[in-house]
Amino acid sequence: MNITWPKVSYQQAEFGWAHLPLVARVGLTPTWARPGYFAGQRDEPSKALVSFQKIVNDEESKGEQTEYGFKSLKQMTKLSFKTLHDYDRALAYYHTLLTYTKKAVTRNVAEKGINGILDYVSSEANLETGKMQQFYEVTMTALEEAKNEVR
Repeated sequence: MNITWPKVSYQQAEFGWAHLPLVARVGLTPTWARPGYFAGQRDEPSKALVSFQKIVNDEESKGEQTEYGFKSLKQMTKLSFKTLHDYDRALAYYHTLLTYTKKAVTRNVAEKGINGILDYVSSEANLETGKMQQFYEVTMTALEEAKNEVR
């Protein structure tokens, strides 16, 4: 394997390599981080959903939950909600995303993701009150469960 090192400025080199993720240090770029990867969401949201679902399925087959699965589910929820206006599917993705908050991500990342999605939900004009209430009830249940579990 031919390793290519990214070019860094004097200021970046001053801090060392420890602050860079491994993929940046060895010159590998995962698919989800490549330029234009998320651009397809606007043009072909159904294809984007399939790609994100593949990440989640791969994790399920390995019996693990990682930050990549969390990010995929977050994007799937947003796509289903805002672009496709499929609120039931968005709620199902969101419910699965909430299971990732227990192990896969830090509380900070989980809180930021949950708040972002709830902002989407609360700002949607066409959403009926009952559906909005379901999003909040699922969130409350997940937060109560997380509060009772010790990490």
